[in-house]
Amino acid sequence: MSAGHAATADSSLLGQSPVGWRVDRIRDHLSGIVGGEWGDDPDAHDDGIELPVIRVADIRDLDLTVNGLTIRRIKESKLTGRLIGKQTILLEKSGGGENKPVGRAVRTNRVTFDAICSNFMAKVDCCDTVAPEFVVYMLDALYSSGVNGACIQQTTGIQNLRVLDYLNTKVAFPPLHEQQNIAAYLDASCAAIDAAVSAKRRHLTPWTRFASPSFSGRSHGASRPTRRSNPPAMCGWSKFRTAGSWWPSSASPKFAVG
Repeated sequence: MSAGHAATADSSLLGQSPVGWRVDRIRDHLSGIVGGEWGDDPDAHDDGIELPVIRVADIRDLDLTVNGLTIRRIKESKLTGRLIGKQTILLEKSGGGENKPVGRAVRTNRVTFDAICSNFMAKVDCCDTVAPEFVVYMLDALYSSGVNGACIQQTTGIQNLRVLDYLNTKVAFPPLHEQQNIAAYLDASCAAIDAAVSAKRRHLTPWTRFASPSFSGRSHGASRPTRRSNPPAMCGWSKFRTAGSWWPSSASPKFAVG
């Protein structure tokens, strides 16, 4: 057994990782971590520039919606290190709730214009040793496993993530080309699952009204039946847990956590 593989086995809580994967702190592969900025109302003053600000409400699974973004006035002194770039991912650091704890990570590949994130999020820039899309899947695996819970502080009505403590978590990183292959595989597999779920929902929609508590069979003057809400969309690694899919034989799906 190689020294590198032995170190992986000693550092992992989930068993040995594939040969060639290196155990490091997440933050060792990050070039910058900075909190977001909310700025001011665009009409409040003329100091600074108007920019879209990404909010927690713009999160859609592991991605962002870029439709209807909030425009805020940001002072130029606040822009340093905050503009979203190609190596950027965003990490939710404030918010959450009982059923959705704080700590979600999202890709920013849909942000093709100048924008920043709000103060409820952290802008995290990845080094060239890691693929941002892989890091998001890896953080989603940690989130789904509840690893973020140890780094959450609860205040009145809001949860705050201790970002640096969370990013000190040790995980096993494959080589860069393998990260890119893993992310591409997950993208394709998640897209296939999404398509299957959407098709099933379209098939079931005509029948959901008959299962609604408000449907009583009254033919005249009856209130319009209400449709049961769809279950929440699955995202990231949680899809594979639900669907029972597993990993191709070339690599393990477990992100070893130290």
